[in-house]
Amino acid sequence: MQKKIIYFFLIFCTAFSGCIPEPYFPPTEACGQPKHYGLFVLNEGIWGQNNSTLSVWDERGEEGFCGDVFQAVNGVPMGDTGNDVLMVNDTLYILMSGSGILYQIQMPGLTKIAQWKVPSGYTLQSFGISYQHKLYLTAINPSLKSGKVFVVSSATCQLTGEIPLEKYPYGIALYEDKAVVACGNYAGINEKNRKLAVINTGADIVEKYITLPLNNPGQVLVYGDTLIVNCRGDYSVNSDSNSVLLLINRQNFQLIHSVFFRGSIYRMTTAGDYLFAIRDGEDGGSPLETTTIMRMNLKNLEVDKNFLPESYFHEKKAGDYLYCLEYDKEKGQLYVGFSSSQKGYILNPYNTITGTFKTGDFPNSIFFYR
Repeated sequence: MQKKIIYFFLIFCTAFSGCIPEPYFPPTEACGQPKHYGLFVLNEGIWGQNNSTLSVWDERGEEGFCGDVFQAVNGVPMGDTGNDVLMVNDTLYILMSGSGILYQIQMPGLTKIAQWKVPSGYTLQSFGISYQHKLYLTAINPSLKSGKVFVVSSATCQLTGEIPLEKYPYGIALYEDKAVVACGNYAGINEKNRKLAVINTGADIVEKYITLPLNNPGQVLVYGDTLIVNCRGDYSVNSDSNSVLLLINRQNFQLIHSVFFRGSIYRMTTAGDYLFAIRDGEDGGSPLETTTIMRMNLKNLEVDKNFLPESYFHEKKAGDYLYCLEYDKEKGQLYVGFSSSQKGYILNPYNTITGTFKTGDFPNSIFFYR
C-alpha cells in the first residue's frame, strides 16, 4: 500500500508543475570560474538601457549559476538588446541589436577575442554562417526605410561585403550556396512588405525575390528540404487571416502548406519532426496579451494551436508572457523562458515539466555548451 501511495504521488507531481522543486543555485561568485559549461541564456534586458546579460547554469551543479558571465569575464557590460547567438565549434558569436555589435567569443573561457560594429543608423536583427565560413547579418535602417545584409569574416570578424535588400530584412536561413532572408514591415511604419530575398553566397548578390501570401515575414527555419516562414501580418488587424505559417520547398520555392490563424507567431524552433511556436493575441486582444505554444507535426501537418498555454507553466502575472523557446537535441528536451519572471521551464517529452532554470529579463536565446 505504501508503495502505491508513493507511486501515485510521483504521478501527481509530474502532472502539476507546482510539485517540482526549484533548482539550487549557489552564490554568484561562481561567475569567476575559468571555464563555463551548461545552459546559457542571452537576455535582452530593456531596450535602450544597455543591460543585456549572458547567464549560465552549470547543469552538473559544480559551478552553479552566474547571472552575467560576460561582464564577469570581460569586465565590461554586453550592451543593448542581445538578439541572436551562433555557436561554431568552440567559438561563440553574439549579435547585439541595439548596440549594433557582433561579438566573437572563445569558449569555454568566454573571453571576447574580437568584435565588429554596424554602420550608424542600422539595427542588427539576425545572422547565420555559410559553408564558406562567412557570417551574414541582417540589418534594418528605419530612417532610410531600407535594409542590408552585412557579410563578415567568421575568422577575423571584419566586414567583407554589403548586400542591399528591399525594405526591412529580419530572419535568415543558410543552406548550400543560398541565404534566404525574410523582408518584412517595420513596427510603427505604415508600410507593407512580404518577400523572401534569395542570396547567392558565392557571388554575394540577390538572385531573386519570392512574394509571399501575407505581409511581414519574420523568422526563417530550414527543416530538411523545407523552409518554414512565419508571416506576422499587420499587428493592428485582428482577423482569421492576420498571420500565416508557411512551408515552402527550399529548391523551387513553391508553397507546400499554409496555416492561417489569429494573433501572431513570435518565436519558432524545430524539435525532431515537430515545430514549436510561441503565438500571441489569440483572444482578440493586443499582441502578447496572452501567449501559447503551438505544436505542428511536420510529417502529417497536424496542428495543435494551443498545445501549451502560458497558464500551464505558472499563474498568469501582469506583463509576463512566453518569450523564448529552444530544443536541446542532446537531451531531447524543450526549454521555455518567460519575459519578466526570470524563470524558465524544462519539458520532456514536450508536455511534462521536469525542471526549472533561471534567466534574466526578456530571455532571447537559449543554447548549450557541454
